[in-house]
Amino acid sequence: AFRWKGGKEHGPQIEWGEQGLKLYEHNFVNGVAHGKFTEYFPGGQKRLSGAFRSGIQEGEWTWWYLDGETALSGNYTKGVPTGTWIWVMLERQDLLMKDDPELGWVQNRIREWLNVSQ
Repeated sequence: AFRWKGGKEHGPQIEWGEQGLKLYEHNFVNGVAHGKFTEYFPGGQKRLSGAFRSGIQEGEWTWWYLDGETALSGNYTKGVPTGTWIWVMLERQDLLMKDDPELGWVQNRIREWLNVSQ
């Protein structure tokens, strides 16, 4: 279900998969991501969850592997990663914690996650 106002996405945008399970729910205000942002694997398990404020990532974000294990989690403040971020490699042999990581570090972890979670 997609909602539009003045030609722009507005309100909750929800897409359902072939099995009738929710694939994502994103919220927009006048075409800008704002509010809860959640995606699911085709089987219904959460894939990622976070929030935007006026198009900028804000607050706690979490990415999961298909088996439900957390892959990456941390907080954004005005789009900047802050505090301690935790990255669990797929093999589960390595747990990496990083305080106040650079945005590039977080983006690289997300790319690694995308490579194994498609």
